[in-house]
Amino acid sequence: MTILHGNALPSGIRHRGSGKVTIDLDAAATLNNHSTDHGTIEIDYSNVGPAHIVARFTGVNDSSPNHAGDRGNAYYDFRELVSGGGDMEIAWHNTNTNERDDIHSRWLNDGSGRADVTALVTSGNLSLSNCWATAAAGFATTFDSFGHVGTEAACSITPAVPGTHMNDAQ
Repeated sequence: MTILHGNALPSGIRHRGSGKVTIDLDAAATLNNHSTDHGTIEIDYSNVGPAHIVARFTGVNDSSPNHAGDRGNAYYDFRELVSGGGDMEIAWHNTNTNERDDIHSRWLNDGSGRADVTALVTSGNLSLSNCWATAAAGFATTFDSFGHVGTEAACSITPAVPGTHMNDAQ
């Protein structure tokens, strides 16, 4: 039985490389006194240039108290930008209820940024955005479409860009 497998490719530069790792939680659950987790996790990574990590979670437990016993799939994508900022997307699909959520967050090297959120639930759909000022300013909210704070023109990053991987978390 294989629980963990993958490969690591060194780049020739110390502490730099890329690779892929797969974790089989179903196989791990068959071991004595092990967790009751389910599903698989696949992680692709590279820090040869700017860091980039993609993780796919398939058939994992939904640990939300409102969804006990449900399973779902998740997608995580982090990209470090050459400028020092970043881009991150997290998507979730509850395969029992078909609820889907996606958070796409981008930030600049000064700490300012924005997050655009999309949720598709049985009671309806929701899209909202939140922007914040630089880290030195204590991350003050400059725009919040849900809380009706500020204007989008105050955002350091425009326009809103909803995540594109909501359906990747199949």
